[in-house]
Amino acid sequence: KSANSHVKQNRFTEAASIYRKNTNNKNKKIASKCMFNMALVCELNGDMDAAIDWVTKSMNANHKDPYHKGNCQHTSGFARQ
Repeated sequence: KSANSHVKQNRFTEAASIYRKNTNNKNKKIASKCMFNMALVCELNGDMDAAIDWVTKSMNANHKDPYHKGNCQHTSGFARQ
């Protein structure tokens, strides 16, 4: 919740620090969503290589969820959800 509030205030660095901490969460769903959000933050900061790395990690972390995998594949062009 706090990361999303940072995003709403265009404070992407602060949001990224929270997302990054949760990319190693034991819950794969939480970890993969945080990786996905890291990809979006990287894109917003103009770092497309890092964004592609994060979205790939996110897809691989939660590849059994077809909805998440589809979002990651669709987002390869970085269309927002």
